[in-house]
Amino acid sequence: MLSCSSYKSLSNYSEVNTRTSAEYAIWKLKQYNSTNNCAYVKSQDRIILQNNYFKKILRSHELEFTINNEKFQEVVCHDERIGGNDEWIIELIDTHLFQYLCDISKYIV
Repeated sequence: MLSCSSYKSLSNYSEVNTRTSAEYAIWKLKQYNSTNNCAYVKSQDRIILQNNYFKKILRSHELEFTINNEKFQEVVCHDERIGGNDEWIIELIDTHLFQYLCDISKYIV
């Protein structure tokens, strides 16, 4: 679960973290580019995610950093003009895995 916060990232944008406060963790599809004009998204659709509480957009950032010899790319929230780094592509990995995650979620405390 992603959460937008009032803390600043390395590049001075709003920090995105995995805190589980439900109030801050609600995201909505601000807009999407679907090839089938339906009310749902499918693989390869492009979406923009907006945090419901802070009204900020989730952005993939060019800033990379290393932790324990692994490279990561910064992801931030912003309230600036929407650009190409704000688009996220839906990728369906495994429907059985998704079903499994949904089924076990009721057992996680």
